[in-house]
Amino acid sequence: MSNLASEESREAYEVVKQESGFGDPSYRETERFASARFWVLPFFRESVIIHLCEFAKNKEYTMKDFGFTGGRPDPYTFPTEGLIAASEKALRKLGGDLVNYPGESGYQGLRELASMRFERREGVPLPIDNISITSGSMQALELVLGTLINPGDTVLTEEYTYSGTLGIMRHFKANIVGVPMDYTDGMNMDALAAKLAELKRQNIRPSFIYTTSNHQNPTGAILSLERRHRMLALAEEYDTLIVEDDCYGDIDFTSTPTPASLFKLDTSNRVIFIATFSKILGAGVRQGYFVARE
Repeated sequence: MSNLASEESREAYEVVKQESGFGDPSYRETERFASARFWVLPFFRESVIIHLCEFAKNKEYTMKDFGFTGGRPDPYTFPTEGLIAASEKALRKLGGDLVNYPGESGYQGLRELASMRFERREGVPLPIDNISITSGSMQALELVLGTLINPGDTVLTEEYTYSGTLGIMRHFKANIVGVPMDYTDGMNMDALAAKLAELKRQNIRPSFIYTTSNHQNPTGAILSLERRHRMLALAEEYDTLIVEDDCYGDIDFTSTPTPASLFKLDTSNRVIFIATFSKILGAGVRQGYFVARE
């Protein structure tokens, strides 16, 4: 940790160490995530992430360094002027129509945009009637997981997973089973097959397999195309669902960095797709959505 990039990072680190007990030997495993420019500690309590976000908010934080702890985009990338112009245009065009409720699935224009966005990336549109707009992807997760999980149900996920998602699963009293993964190609499919077989021997059918298939948090792994096909085959073999959380799908640095989504590859209607506009627009906008075929 001696190579943290800035004095602000060092100060934040001291807050984290004091609050989390990071100096304790039980946290040694997490130290290998450290690097000169950023660090990821998947075993931190959620309160530590909150401390880091509050620390950044209360400082005169100018994004000289990129903080990978709280999913906080550079505020200078927020398209303020463009949104002002777009809002004015929409208000003049729609006027009083905006006072009406948008329907149970959300505003149709935004659902159409979500469909077009998917088509631009995946080559096929999302079924508009199956899209539901939510207040960010976290509400989508809460709605989807709350529907699928009964207390005591088993769910499978990557062994390192975003703390917010784990918090929702714990809130619904799920039995969370972690599946080993690597930091390049994502969840290990042989390990997933072994977990599913073990659960079947115990007469347990998991409610679903949860995966962040693109730019996984906290590892950054991208689930390979081969593993995506294998996951779909295993889900069908063991008669379970897949919840694909694509909240980081737009954080790309090359034109074709990720394989086709599980939702696109799915031929048996087993995948529920979750996405958000937060990571490309701004987390405070709170616009997300989920899609499930009938």
